Amino acid sequence: MEIGRILPGVAALNGKIYVIGGERGSQILANGEVYDPQTDVWTPIAPMIVPRCEFGLCTFGGTLLAVGGWLGDDIGGSIECYDPEKNAWSKLGDLPEPRFSMGVVSFEGLIYIVGGCTTSSRHLPDLISFNPITLDWQPMARMRTARCQMGVAVLNRHLYVVGGNSSSQDVLSTVERYSFDDNKWESVCSMSVPRAIPAVAAADGLLYVAGGDQPCEDNFYRAHITINAVEAYDPLTDTWKNCPDLPVGRSEAGAVVV
Repeated sequence: MEIGRILPGVAALNGKIYVIGGERGSQILANGEVYDPQTDVWTPIAPMIVPRCEFGLCTFGGTLLAVGGWLGDDIGGSIECYDPEKNAWSKLGDLPEPRFSMGVVSFEGLIYIVGGCTTSSRHLPDLISFNPITLDWQPMARMRTARCQMGVAVLNRHLYVVGGNSSSQDVLSTVERYSFDDNKWESVCSMSVPRAIPAVAAADGLLYVAGGDQPCEDNFYRAHITINAVEAYDPLTDTWKNCPDLPVGRSEAGAVVV
């Protein structure tokens, strides 16, 4: 990329990878870049209306939606829509309550926002759905464990929520999945290591989780370290297997499949 960034929005659209917003140093970013695997070239795109990090980015039809996020001195509540044909952003609507550090996915014409933080709660169990056409919001079944800074992905008509931070200030190894068909949550096998802010993606029937932050204590000092461990979850056997490590430990990043 032209600009290194943490906590960006990452999404794949039309065979290209979009990396948008995030933070560089103490600056919250509005700009973005798109990577074309066919040409191995990064190209700048128009900046968002509102700079943001720790926000949700997902596809809707042939567009991208940027949802909420941390603005540097406040929590964002706006939803912006990016049209790649026009290379332009427009405001689509607002969250019911400003939110950041949540998971956002699209599924069958709806946008799902899960967990995260608001001004009233540091760790949310909520799942809400948004219809970008009618602008209607609907509350859905709540997660079993309130969390933020988790990884999310859709696999086999389920929304998977992986790791994150809990209200007890623990970094989680637990995993839950939500059935879009039944509006129900269930717990599945936990990861071998706890991690927050991991990169998560689904491919070939498996759920991949890479990197993230892990708690570390040294001489009674509690901190987080960045890890390079990669695991893959098989929903057919409800088991995790270790994969080759990342070349370098990484967190606050994103993963997509193209």
